[in-house]
Formats: sequence, structure tokens, C-alpha cells
Amino acid sequence: MLLFLAPLSGIIAAVVFGITVYFSRFVSLGSILGTLSAPFSVYFLGYNSSLIICLTIIFFLITIMHKENISRLLQGTENKV
Repeated sequence: MLLFLAPLSGIIAAVVFGITVYFSRFVSLGSILGTLSAPFSVYFLGYNSSLIICLTIIFFLITIMHKENISRLLQGTENKV
């Protein structure tokens, strides 16, 4: 969806995801940070404010969905790739 609405932001999010997974070996952390980068990149690239709000909401939903993963990351028990 992001690649269609804001292609450069989608690429940035994918790169953040990829770099995070490469170095940390945690897909859940990559998902969270990639999703977090989307509203920021959309903002700095000057897209519509409604897209920024939508992506921010999606970030919070993804974070809520990864609540257990975040807990395991903090405890050091999350599975790596």
C-alpha cells in the first residue's frame, strides 16, 4: 500500500526494515522500526497530512500487535531469524 501511495517512503521503510533485520536478526524489530519510519519519511517528503495520520495509526496498531514480541525483545528471549 505504501509503495503505491508514497513510493519513496515505501522504499525507505523497506530499507529500514532490511537493515534492522540484517543487523539485529529480529523480524519483529524490523517491522516496528520500518513502520515507524513511514510517517516520518512521508512528513519530511511533504506528503498530505492525512497520510501522515493514517501511517501513524498503522504504526500504533503494528506496535500493539507486536506487544508480546516487544516483551520478549526486552527480556532477551525473542527468536532470531
